[in-house]
Amino acid sequence: MADSFHVIYFLEDRAQERFICALVERVFRETCGPAARIHHDPRAVRHGSRALVELRAFFQELRHGAREGGRITTPDVILVAIDSNCKGHRERAREIRKSLRLDDPFRDRVVIAAPNPHIERWYLADEAALRRAVGLRKGVTIPPYKCEKDYYKNALRSALQSEGIQVLRGGVEFAEDIVKEMGHFERLVKADKGFGDFLAALRQAMREWKSRIESNATRRP
Repeated sequence: MADSFHVIYFLEDRAQERFICALVERVFRETCGPAARIHHDPRAVRHGSRALVELRAFFQELRHGAREGGRITTPDVILVAIDSNCKGHRERAREIRKSLRLDDPFRDRVVIAAPNPHIERWYLADEAALRRAVGLRKGVTIPPYKCEKDYYKNALRSALQSEGIQVLRGGVEFAEDIVKEMGHFERLVKADKGFGDFLAALRQAMREWKSRIESNATRRP
């Protein structure tokens, strides 16, 4: 996988997995081109109540290394996603960073996504994209910021069911289509400032990888 952009994910649930993996795929294509290769490696899909405890175990596992053919492979990005749960993205990011050690060889490769307050708000943030993705006939009223468990999850389900759309997985099944229909993510950045930090860090990691690949290619005989 030396010529593939390798992303290991730590994710809380399927709603995060579907949306964030689709987002990473799209941003990678836009940043590195359609011919570049990416390897999605969602090793941990956890439930939020023990997310930070599980994260520490996850980092410990990475320290031991993923061995392939006797060699330790290091991903280009370790993407950690944990909902902020109303703490705000900065506080959640601080908690995630505390799970790292100063001597971790992968410390600088961690990219953090902390949806505020929950990932379902990202699904709803771009009304036009949601409408096009699922074929809604009328506009969607995006709920204001509210700190309440399952508030945005229920809002997403209700928006779809109100037009008779069959919802089998709470709307998660439309994640890839919603991400595809988003413009330049302006509405999502406006809705959740932490998303802007996440997107910038992700793009920077991809640009650095692309530069390394191109540099290595020019040195080959």
